[in-house]
Amino acid sequence: MPADAFYDDFAEALRSGDTKTILPHLDTAASAARFAVYRNNVVRGAIDALRAAYPAVERLVGADFFASLARAYWDIFPPRQPSLSLYGSGFADFVCTYAPASDLPWLADVARHDRAWLEAHHECEAPVFGAASAAALDPERLAGLATGLHPSVRLLVSGWPAYEIWRRNRFDPEPAPLTAVPGAWFTIVWRRRGEVRHRALELADHAFLLAIRDGRTIGEAAEIALASHAGFDPATAFGAALSDEILKGTAP
Repeated sequence: MPADAFYDDFAEALRSGDTKTILPHLDTAASAARFAVYRNNVVRGAIDALRAAYPAVERLVGADFFASLARAYWDIFPPRQPSLSLYGSGFADFVCTYAPASDLPWLADVARHDRAWLEAHHECEAPVFGAASAAALDPERLAGLATGLHPSVRLLVSGWPAYEIWRRNRFDPEPAPLTAVPGAWFTIVWRRRGEVRHRALELADHAFLLAIRDGRTIGEAAEIALASHAGFDPATAFGAALSDEILKGTAP
């Protein structure tokens, strides 16, 4: 059998548990038993990686429910990379389709917040455009500046109070109950000086940052935000972006 075919059969046996295609290569009963142990360890490792990546989701649904959810995800989306540190990129979307979670319509967005934290934590380092950078420029140039956002920044939108549900269940020792009422909520997650941070955003602030992320200048982004809410204060929003160090700088 060509090596590629064997690897394909081996991968399929890992995924499905059906060893028929690789039995000819398992010359003894002991080999088959070792394969079963290996497969069990592979599955357990993937589930543990998802558990580490989505702690708020697990806390909300419980360990047993989460294990079933994670296993169902693994059955369809086994890892494609040797490292499991970022495994589960499609987990939140999968939660949307997972029938046993259908009575938790906000759960997928909580998973997206867990994912945003993980990605911000692992994102590459990059220069920031902060207060010192702004002070070094002619103020008249700031409105025409298109910085973009730091690579670690994640902007989230939810039709549920997912940020508050996520924050309480990820960080509070004893999370207070929260009534989940449909609406519109906005969140930013980013890494500042090695620490992942997060906070809720108003609609206009989200529009401002989204426009910057999409390549608009500071002035253009302010106009877009003002169009979404007349009470938007560009100076306050820009100052917060500088102090939070969420704007992308240029390498010296």
